[in-house]
Amino acid sequence: MKRLALIACIAVSGVFCFVAVGQQVKLSFWKFAATVDDPIIAKYVDEWNSLHPETQVEFTTMPWGDYIGLALPAAFAAGQGPDIFWLSPGDILRYVNEGMLLPFDEYMTKDELDDLVPAARQRPTVEGVLYGLPVEIEPVAIYYNVDLFEQYGLAVPKDWDELLDVAKKLTTPERYGLIIETIPSYYQLFTWYPFLWSAGADVMTPDWKKATMDTEGAIAALKLWGDLIRNGLSPSSTPTSTSDILSNFAAGLGAMQVCGMWAIAALAAQPPDFRVGVFPVPPLKAGMPSISVFGGWTFVVNKQTPHPKEAVEFCKWIIFKTDFLKEFCVDRMAKLPSRLSVLEAGKAQYAQNPLAQVFVERILPSARPEPRFPPDIAKILMDALSGVMFGGVPAEQAARIANAQIQAFLDTYKGRVGAYSY
Repeated sequence: MKRLALIACIAVSGVFCFVAVGQQVKLSFWKFAATVDDPIIAKYVDEWNSLHPETQVEFTTMPWGDYIGLALPAAFAAGQGPDIFWLSPGDILRYVNEGMLLPFDEYMTKDELDDLVPAARQRPTVEGVLYGLPVEIEPVAIYYNVDLFEQYGLAVPKDWDELLDVAKKLTTPERYGLIIETIPSYYQLFTWYPFLWSAGADVMTPDWKKATMDTEGAIAALKLWGDLIRNGLSPSSTPTSTSDILSNFAAGLGAMQVCGMWAIAALAAQPPDFRVGVFPVPPLKAGMPSISVFGGWTFVVNKQTPHPKEAVEFCKWIIFKTDFLKEFCVDRMAKLPSRLSVLEAGKAQYAQNPLAQVFVERILPSARPEPRFPPDIAKILMDALSGVMFGGVPAEQAARIANAQIQAFLDTYKGRVGAYSY
């Protein structure tokens, strides 16, 4: 991992000299492969390596399924986890509970902390300890075919009754009214949480002591997704995950689709033959608040790295000392940056794109970070959704079962509380 190095440098006077720097530090940085994102990340890794010959970062990507499902867990089980890696909010709590993440607090300045978007800063903060640096913010909304809305004389729905009515009117033998995610997964839950919250409900109390899935709002959120599938307003399966807007909504499979802000870049790269709009997930009843969810990845550091200072320094450099967030988020209009100063500077640029403007002005202010539930809780929620959508289980029954299972888990849970403060 280290080697003796001599670095050539140029003094201010222009005289060449050689500075002995001892052993060169090598840091490994892992993430999942993303065709559009990775060249930008690699560009800044190369820049770091050029500016910091004494600390070199090796950037490695691998297929999504391998990264999340096998590579990271296997590497840590063998005591060979990467020095630096990316985690989603849904995985952070698991790694914190297992003692795998390095706290960042002692390395941060007040100005740096104050420059992070407060809700984004909460994602890697567990029980008051900061375990990484958030990269981007990706809120969820509903994309819609503007031409079809005008053709049918429809307005953007203000509540769930109107949403179902619009979906019904836009459903034909060749087209669904609203595309939702039907595959049990963390992404499915990610896109369902805005409906749960916009019904005034939640999975459990903030102290993680009491399950709250048997409430009126939670039952309504389960029932809505069940009604969409059972009434043929949403497809029971899609060509690809609904995180992909091009193969689903843009291809004409549906008149509306629940998806994240990242879809803006895809639609710009391959524009459909109709106009596209976006609106916040409507609340259960008109007048209630619309609450979205946002995801986004986080730079974290292996607690066992022999070079914690250098690893954190790289993470801070790319977030605070470069134009990475501007290029990665603002310039592509596909994400929102995790720093307030970059977000504020980019507002004029976002305003030039009507879709991005909706996310910035109407969705982000009320969006919450993706929940950090243990895998057991996530599985219970996935089972509840599958039951109402495909198992013929009444929403009230699915909610009662989920509530009892979650309460049983909470009664014996010994890990950290992953709730946020809003």
